[in-house]
Amino acid sequence: MIQSMTGFGNVEFEWNGSKTDIQIRAINSKNTDIRFRLPKELEMLEPQLRSLCIEKLIRGKIDVSISFEKGIDGDRYKINTRLFTAYYEQIRELQHQLNIDKKFLNYSNILNFPDILIPVEKELQEQDIRLFLDRFEDTLDEVVRFRHTEGKALYQDISRNMKRIIALLSSIDVHEENRIQKIKERLTTKLDGLEVDMNRYEQEIIYYLDKLDINEEKVRLQKHCSYFLETLETPESQGKKLGFIAQEILREINTLGSKANDADMQRIVVNMKTELEKVKEQLSNVL
Repeated sequence: MIQSMTGFGNVEFEWNGSKTDIQIRAINSKNTDIRFRLPKELEMLEPQLRSLCIEKLIRGKIDVSISFEKGIDGDRYKINTRLFTAYYEQIRELQHQLNIDKKFLNYSNILNFPDILIPVEKELQEQDIRLFLDRFEDTLDEVVRFRHTEGKALYQDISRNMKRIIALLSSIDVHEENRIQKIKERLTTKLDGLEVDMNRYEQEIIYYLDKLDINEEKVRLQKHCSYFLETLETPESQGKKLGFIAQEILREINTLGSKANDADMQRIVVNMKTELEKVKEQLSNVL
């Protein structure tokens, strides 16, 4: 069953003394484009995280955001005393200049200023890394489940539009016999009253009608559409392959249009192109 390239996963858990939040968003892209926003403590895990993303999500534009809950933790943070003092002195100077009562100076507010809290570098233990990677994989699994759900909706739309193309192709038969008769009558009318070598005339008619014959295009178009639906039913998602088949379908529809030489058939061709354009739009988000 096809999967959408759009997906979202979010897992929150207690890890290494803090509340940790992992968010992964994926949208459609022809290639694999992975961007990370990681705390400094996890930068060394980026290669492993990237490999897991490629393994489970395959392709798409993927944004990975990992954050720790901010707060004062004696084990994880220490106060940048030099910067704290600098901020404090500047505030005291402003109080003096603006004649602000000293009681309005709240020391705890300074702790929220940029770079006041410095993460304490701690070497991660093997069990901590394993636990984090497990939770990261859980988040990727959420994205995959999301993609499967979105893929079901895409499957319904794509298969419905492709079946409409097949139905439109079948409706051409009604007009095809009349089309040949109309072409013969039109040529005969143009030659009426002229001296014509009938043997040569018959040869030219046969040649002309042969050039306008669309049976091969109809057969190929039917086969391409059937192959498209077969591929749509395969267990694995094959967005790129479906895109290639759609291109072949368009080629045959265009050839039908160029050979049609009939207003009713041209309208059918236009409707087929409309349905195929819907399919191609949806395929742009198929994994």
